[in-house]
Amino acid sequence: MDTKAENRKKDKILPDTPNRGHDNLAARLIMPQDPDPYFATAARYVVKTGNTRFSSSLRGGVVPLSHMTRVMQQLQRAGIISSERPYTVIVRDMEALEKALARL
Repeated sequence: MDTKAENRKKDKILPDTPNRGHDNLAARLIMPQDPDPYFATAARYVVKTGNTRFSSSLRGGVVPLSHMTRVMQQLQRAGIISSERPYTVIVRDMEALEKALARL
C-alpha cells in the first residue's frame, strides 16, 4: 500500500496559466498522476450535486465501496473537496473541472 509521501509524489501540479476565470481555476487543481478509474466520475458527481457523502455516492452507483477511500483521498489532494470533516465542495465550477480533467 502506498504511503502518503509516495502518493504525493504521484500527483502532478498543473502549471498556472495567465488566463483568468475557468482556465486559472483549472490550472490550480492538482490532478493525480495515476487516478482511480472512478476519479473523474466522482469529481463530476461531487461538483454537480455539492454532496460529498460516501453513502450518496454508493447509492447513486457512482463509486463502488472498494474504490471510495482512494477516490476521496484523490479528490482532497486535487483540491476539489476539503480535507477536514465535514467535507465541503471547494470547486463549484463544472467548466473549470472539465478543463482540469481533460489534462489527465
